Amino acid sequence: TVGVVRGLREPGVRALLALTLALIGCATIAYRLLEGWRWIDALYFSVVTIATVGYGDLAPKTDGGKLFTVFYIMGGIGLFVS
Repeated sequence: TVGVVRGLREPGVRALLALTLALIGCATIAYRLLEGWRWIDALYFSVVTIATVGYGDLAPKTDGGKLFTVFYIMGGIGLFVS
């Protein structure tokens, strides 16, 4: 836990954390609107997708949801690599 606390003191780490949380929040809203999922399902899918886990229990059905997911994955992987 000492490493986590030390890392959170770094402005760059805090900025990446804020960007990650913002991206997950935006994706949650997008999936809620595009797919009509419950909030918890939209959040769950957003986190599972950005973490590249992909359990497969949920998947976008609409074209808008599929297209959003393509760009979300590309942006999310780039953010996680940073």
